Amino acid sequence: MRHTSHSPVLWASGLYLFFSVAYALPQQHVSKPFPDPWWDFTMIKNYAAIGDSFAAGIGVGDLRPEASAKDCSRYTGAYPLKIQEAVQAKDFQFTACSGDVSKEIKEQAKKLKRGLNLVTVSAGGNDAGFSEVLKRCIFLPGSAEGCDKALQDADDTISDPDKLEKSVTELIDTIHPLLRKPQGFIAWNLYAPFFDEAPEGCKGQQWCFLSGCQKVDLPLRKRMNELVTKINKKLVDTFDKWNKKDLEQVYPVNWGYYVKLLDGGFCEPDSDGDPKDPSNAKMAFLRPNISPHGDVDGRDVSSLGNATEQAELMARDTAGIVPDDVLKFFHPNDLGTSIQASAALGVIISAIHKRTIRPDTPTPKMCAIPAEPKHDEPDHDDDPPKKTKTLAIAADFMTAPKSLDDMKDYNQLHWMYVQADYGKGAQCRTDTVYDEWREIDRTKAVTYYPSGIKKMKLFGKDCEYRNNGKTAGRLFCGDQQIECLNDPADKDPSDVDAEKGNYKCGDTTRQPVFICSW
Repeated sequence: MRHTSHSPVLWASGLYLFFSVAYALPQQHVSKPFPDPWWDFTMIKNYAAIGDSFAAGIGVGDLRPEASAKDCSRYTGAYPLKIQEAVQAKDFQFTACSGDVSKEIKEQAKKLKRGLNLVTVSAGGNDAGFSEVLKRCIFLPGSAEGCDKALQDADDTISDPDKLEKSVTELIDTIHPLLRKPQGFIAWNLYAPFFDEAPEGCKGQQWCFLSGCQKVDLPLRKRMNELVTKINKKLVDTFDKWNKKDLEQVYPVNWGYYVKLLDGGFCEPDSDGDPKDPSNAKMAFLRPNISPHGDVDGRDVSSLGNATEQAELMARDTAGIVPDDVLKFFHPNDLGTSIQASAALGVIISAIHKRTIRPDTPTPKMCAIPAEPKHDEPDHDDDPPKKTKTLAIAADFMTAPKSLDDMKDYNQLHWMYVQADYGKGAQCRTDTVYDEWREIDRTKAVTYYPSGIKKMKLFGKDCEYRNNGKTAGRLFCGDQQIECLNDPADKDPSDVDAEKGNYKCGDTTRQPVFICSW
């Protein structure tokens, strides 16, 4: 493994703890930092999980109790079950089946009940022929030419718009009518590259059940990682095309980012051949024991039959014929399914935040300022001077961190003071007249105000914005005193009762808070 300042076990446990605290705890255990829906999963009343073996959780935990679980290799450690622990949907449908291609996953979808708020999907790898690549390049004896052909066939399938792209589009078309409008959406788990690409990792090793297999050297590892990258790119490109038809409803889940961050791939430098060795504590996938006394999850390979029987067995990939003790390899282990679930929950939180605000959910507010009372104004012969200038005060914040490196920014609030023409607001401008960063505690329900005295230059004048931490504050420019109010700009057009709405500015979310106009 790469050198870190902490032990691999603690490192992995710390990452899982971060994911659990940030995303995967049941709602009653999460104290929300603001009175808004980012951490509120109550919108997810109906959740369905469909897909292939990466969704079925093959080999992680125990077989599920339902009758179809054995035929589909559906296990208790699958990532959809970990998502369900967090979202607590009232109706949960879990039909993922190992070995299914998109055409068969469409049949899974057709059996689902309608009105779904969330559908998680894992699909595309079997369509591309990745199982054939594993057999010809890793697990079965054969020539380098046979491995090359399997890799090229998979590459051709991915590149052909009438194959993988068409299959994925048809699957989305099947799921789309099942979604509750307009809130329902799809979180589609991509695939994670399997291998570290350090030259010394796995050098000269063979991972097959028989002799005469390809060596898991750097060129093969790179080609297999490249294939995963191509599958993911094709999936994301297909989602982008589909999303142009409608409100954004298909969201990719790039859990492989966290696997790489964790150094959780195969063939990390100094990793032992035994997957249970402490040096593999961060490994996110299941693989055979390739140590000198290697076995298949504790059983001699010979228990699978003689050489001919083993080859015939490995050549057949139907769930229920090949034992799960073999089929599970190159699938996520328990840490891997936890990362899958955690990354998906981060995407789900972001997607909920983008959905239409529900009538039963309070509009997100950075500061709870009561609305200004309305008064009958006396008639005036002369109209008052028209306002032309504004100080717009907005708050930028990160909805969900993409990596551990983002945690510092995630726990900060960026107050931005923007000089603007009257009626324009802060928009997504970055040319501020004053900036303030403030640490926030996301474990407590706290309302934050831009309190204190802020000195700035506005329209060529020296000004001070003052806030006692309880109101919208006042702006002082020379002998002028300007009352500041809630910012009426950027209302959510889909909610007539909304006072203000959040919107994305690059990688952060911006909320208009106050305006001081004169």
